[in-house]
Amino acid sequence: MAHTKGPWSVSQQLGLRLFIVADDEAIAEILPCNFDAEQFANADLMVSAPELLEALEIAVQCCACTLKQRDSGHLVECFAPKAIEVIRKAKHRMSAP
Repeated sequence: MAHTKGPWSVSQQLGLRLFIVADDEAIAEILPCNFDAEQFANADLMVSAPELLEALEIAVQCCACTLKQRDSGHLVECFAPKAIEVIRKAKHRMSAP
């Protein structure tokens, strides 16, 4: 199963609840909602997740390692192995039944 396609946004309903929204439909609720700056910052980070994942997948394709270096695990200073690890982590539950 894939994640809900972006863009996502933050919605505050009647000043009582904080939601992550996609296509005018709530996909997540921030609980407990104290409406402090940290919760809004967390919500902003969450709504950027689809775009961050897409950007990271594109960045991995731009890795400067040769095919031989990629096959052997990339160069030590290459960002791609960490990026690939994060992508797998993000997509892990997407592939679960």
